Amino acid sequence: MKNTKKLLAWAAAFCMVFSIAVFQAPLKASAAFPFFWFEEEEPLAEVPVLVLNGTGADIYELYLCGSGDGDWGGDRLGPEVLHPGEYVETILAIRDLDLLWDLKTVDLPGNETTWYSVDIGRMPSSGFIIELLSDGSSSYLNLAADLDELLGYYGPWL
Repeated sequence: MKNTKKLLAWAAAFCMVFSIAVFQAPLKASAAFPFFWFEEEEPLAEVPVLVLNGTGADIYELYLCGSGDGDWGGDRLGPEVLHPGEYVETILAIRDLDLLWDLKTVDLPGNETTWYSVDIGRMPSSGFIIELLSDGSSSYLNLAADLDELLGYYGPWL
């Protein structure tokens, strides 16, 4: 009976110390407690990107995410519409060394155009341009380091 009380006292002390260590620790990923759900890690880099609509159609939704993310995240346009010849500035939060990104656009009828595994590894970390293009039957994109590398014609306003 005496040993049982000692064992229960040790078990209670261990549980108390363990709960203090876990619940008082900052909510960051830790090798000591990999089984808990923690807040997202800080990005390795935040790269400014200009997305240019060269498709000839209005874009009502724009999504960009890392190819391994599994979730498109929020619409980068919000309530705005990206008309032909216009651009939107956004930030790519690079979280790992896999530099493959997915991109999706949605027009007013709800038609989706999706590009998977776009390799941004050769683009400058100071920022670049994603030019969305269409020839009427298919859509494609161009990654450009500056305005001189654009494939479409946008007049003198860029």
